[in-house]
Amino acid sequence: MRPFPVLRVFLVVTAGAMFGMVLGGIFGRWAGGIAPAFFHKAFGPGTPTPAVDPVGIGTFIGATAGVLCGGFLATFAYVVHVVMAWIEAKKTTP
Repeated sequence: MRPFPVLRVFLVVTAGAMFGMVLGGIFGRWAGGIAPAFFHKAFGPGTPTPAVDPVGIGTFIGATAGVLCGGFLATFAYVVHVVMAWIEAKKTTP
């Protein structure tokens, strides 16, 4: 098994996180626009947070969750790749 270049791993995980951020932000913006009553109830008067724009908070929450999910998924892909290469190397050695 040949080692992975550290810069390549960093760039792939970063790209996965940024792609997740874009998709999560788009979904959050859509959710904030289609169901503003949910965000007003969750983040409106009577809660510890001040009244917020539902589209803005939806975009923020979606983008934050997207960064975490995208980064985790890209990291998980490398972990699976390493495990599969390790199993393959173990099979070929006598």
